[in-house]
Amino acid sequence: MAGVGSASPREEVQKYEVKVTQEAIDILIDEGVLATGSGVTMFDIQQAIVTKEEQGEVTSSNNTQLDALGDNQIGTTRIVNGENRSSGSGVGIGQWVGTFSGSADFFRTGSGFEVLHTTFFSGALSASAFEVGCLGSVDYGRVFIGAPDDITHTSSLGTTPAGQGLIPMSFSGSFVGADSFHTAESGSASGSRIIGGATSSNQDIPGGTYNAKWISGSFPGGTYYTSSAVTVQDINNLSQSNFIGSVCVASGGFEGASSFATMHNNQPIFNGGSSLDATIEIALFVKSRIGSTFFKNSGSFSDNDNTGAALLGLTGGTLFALAVSGSGATVVSGSIESIANGGFSNRGPGKPYVGGTAKKSYFKTQRTVKVTGQIDKFQKAARKAAATAKFSPKS
Repeated sequence: MAGVGSASPREEVQKYEVKVTQEAIDILIDEGVLATGSGVTMFDIQQAIVTKEEQGEVTSSNNTQLDALGDNQIGTTRIVNGENRSSGSGVGIGQWVGTFSGSADFFRTGSGFEVLHTTFFSGALSASAFEVGCLGSVDYGRVFIGAPDDITHTSSLGTTPAGQGLIPMSFSGSFVGADSFHTAESGSASGSRIIGGATSSNQDIPGGTYNAKWISGSFPGGTYYTSSAVTVQDINNLSQSNFIGSVCVASGGFEGASSFATMHNNQPIFNGGSSLDATIEIALFVKSRIGSTFFKNSGSFSDNDNTGAALLGLTGGTLFALAVSGSGATVVSGSIESIANGGFSNRGPGKPYVGGTAKKSYFKTQRTVKVTGQIDKFQKAARKAAATAKFSPKS
């Protein structure tokens, strides 16, 4: 019949197929993502699972150079448009937990895991010995390298003997410490902390006071300045360093001998360039080459008494950590990138530490995930907007 055409085929923008354990469902309920009661439907359960999966989605672009790290924790399998994103030639080597925004390339050798909590990171880092925290029972610290965007209130970081405050400068070169470059906690180091509204003997969150130490300028052969808290022994311990820029240990600092640089064999590190601006709050077993134009973790542990101990944070997936994948593996080589500028990819628990108890992450339960169509929630939204743009409501 004239004027009658066939209907356009229906487009399936995205399809998620996920198999989860009862433990995963229990975590969704505990986090409030999924309600309970007789009124809960299968659609509610499916929607909660997809909502949680979207929180951990990642992407890959020319912001990074290495293959994206897969999602293979505890035997999880993730298939995207028929391609295995858990293992294989198109997937980086290793795995990650925690929360991050931005993008970064990582390469390291050695078994086990490494932990890095940074509230700002832009540039390049090649570390062979890099531990940030507090000596003794306190694990968290705060170190400013270069001129990170979140370094504020520099007047509280002390002055030179002549009264000059810290003027942050981007760091380039090498930092080599023969011993700790560190400022100790005083005041309430032995007192209890308030964790989730309950008093705890947990000593792993800074609660006292610190006298910051910093060096800024051209060290050691040029003009440089130090805060009054820096000692002659500190300078002697750093005599093998060669850098331009500033390094400030605001609380805690570098534990033991340290060695890091902004180049590797005189070559740039991935997309990081040749300098570094970073705020590091905790670093454990970091022996990596990291390059990033912008990368950060969510929130400051040093300012939040509800984070819990570092070990519990690592166990629950609160702290960002890299690990090898597979028994006997000794290499991590890959990239990570969040799916939206300023947004976070989150594979940590929704409630990290409540009432003295660390919570487990949904992403640390075994799952089978298949995604077809648009690969993440932002591409899905963009495709839906494009597909419906030609339709308008009747007036």
